[in-house]
Amino acid sequence: MRGYASEAMYVHRWNLIEPHLTLDNFTLVDWGSDAGWFSVTTAATFPSATVISVEAGIMTHGKGIASHQQMIEDHGVTNNILINTLFGPATFDDLSAAPSDYQLVLSVFHHTGDGYGRYLSTVAEWDTVLCSLVLCANVTFLEIPNELADFETPHRIREWYAGRHVEAVIGEGLQHGGVRADLELLGETEHGKKGSRKMIKVTLTEPRETASAEAVAARIEAAGKTMRMRPYRRLKLMAFDVKHALTGRN
Repeated sequence: MRGYASEAMYVHRWNLIEPHLTLDNFTLVDWGSDAGWFSVTTAATFPSATVISVEAGIMTHGKGIASHQQMIEDHGVTNNILINTLFGPATFDDLSAAPSDYQLVLSVFHHTGDGYGRYLSTVAEWDTVLCSLVLCANVTFLEIPNELADFETPHRIREWYAGRHVEAVIGEGLQHGGVRADLELLGETEHGKKGSRKMIKVTLTEPRETASAEAVAARIEAAGKTMRMRPYRRLKLMAFDVKHALTGRN
């Protein structure tokens, strides 16, 4: 297993991101790192950097984490820290006090609070979490569904969009939270029947002093210990296990 997407999709997204990783020694957090394609690619491309991958294996029932660990061994990288933990709004609230240089938030933000952590429904709630997230790094690569994606899940992100274009949603959300940042649309990526997703680079107008990779990882691990999965999410996972057991799928 190498992740949920095709190799071509990963390469296209990487080509949008890689030119903007301009620091020599940096710390990068990869939220929802899945099977580790971006984490390991970043670590291998920038051996003096430290990549912190945060993944709980919920979508792949741990198979993505196992694949990620195998990729680390196969590529011989020693600068990729893999943290197996849940994360959510409370994680971002805490980590914003110890920011990193870069963070990847690729097709994961719209799942925030969906069964773990603080539930989000109103525009104000989504805006608050967005601001906390953006303050976790000087540069954020944010990939989220565009406003025309009819088959995206969870559909509750439409409550945040409220009929607005993605760029307006992000810009207004940061403005409401008093976070000054520059937005740059890097491109769009196709995600099969779900349509395209926009890749937006969010750069804090006034860069913050960053924390060490060790300090960032420690905060993420500590916050993860307080996370709890809600009952309905546990039931969905159990139903998934039963379905796959009955169909004989791995």
